[in-house]
Amino acid sequence: MRWRIGKIAGTELWLHGATLLCWGYMLLQGQGALLAVGLASIVVHEGAHGCVAALFHAPPHQAEITPLGLLLRLEEEERLAPLRRAAVLMAGPAATAALALLGWYGTRWGMFSPFLGARLFFGNLGLFALNLLPALPLDGGRLLALALSLRCDLAAQMKTLRLLGTGLGLGLIGIAVISAAKWGAMNFSLAAVGCFLLYAAQTGATTEAMAALRQFLDRRNRLETHGLMRGEILAVLEKEPLRCVLPHLRQGRYTCLAVLESGTLRMLGLLDEDTLQSAYLHHPEASCASLLPHAREWLDHRPNQHVDK
Repeated sequence: MRWRIGKIAGTELWLHGATLLCWGYMLLQGQGALLAVGLASIVVHEGAHGCVAALFHAPPHQAEITPLGLLLRLEEEERLAPLRRAAVLMAGPAATAALALLGWYGTRWGMFSPFLGARLFFGNLGLFALNLLPALPLDGGRLLALALSLRCDLAAQMKTLRLLGTGLGLGLIGIAVISAAKWGAMNFSLAAVGCFLLYAAQTGATTEAMAALRQFLDRRNRLETHGLMRGEILAVLEKEPLRCVLPHLRQGRYTCLAVLESGTLRMLGLLDEDTLQSAYLHHPEASCASLLPHAREWLDHRPNQHVDK
């Protein structure tokens, strides 16, 4: 359950129901200072992402206050140029590093008590290191995905990120288990982070199909929002599998496939993105030619469009 609090500068603000319960529990346990530092750190981190995105005219559509802090939905980020996307992604870690320095120098200059300064410094230092790990959905993983997208196709990107996420997750869990066996103290935070990375690497959020669907939806949303988008026709041979065609679709352009007959290069028909998307999600190994009868059937039965003069 969650509640809508209001709207700030075009961003909807929501409150998750579990947040109040978690905050109340920590306060009853006498962990108010830790709660305040943790929430402030995450809010500043996520807020930095949102502020930089807003500077590039791509503000978050929604912000939700959760037990983990402030979570943003940055759908518009996908539309930015690579350098601007990198700036949005780096804004959070930069803000976290600034808070760590504030805790260090604030304690030395007498602005904070040693207890509060240590919490601020070490908490944000840990958050900074965690966020730069090259695994999704962390900022480091998203930066790596952005860099890979400039050089590699979609399948190679997802394979690399999946392997890194799995390796880092297993490594952190292994460190937690070794520390428990050697020193008799289990680092549950480290184990939890490892399990989270391992889960994220294996779930559909990082699969090639989900990434492809996200690109389809991004193009559709952009077209519906702006009413105008550049398009292009991509020529493919009839026996080409859909999974081989997909990485060649450009993110910022609506694409139609011109299916050509092998040998003669005679055009057999056109495939639109809607047909391609539906077929790919169910049968990624299907050939382009196998979709043409469905495309022709749709064209034959579509309603007549009248244009008023």
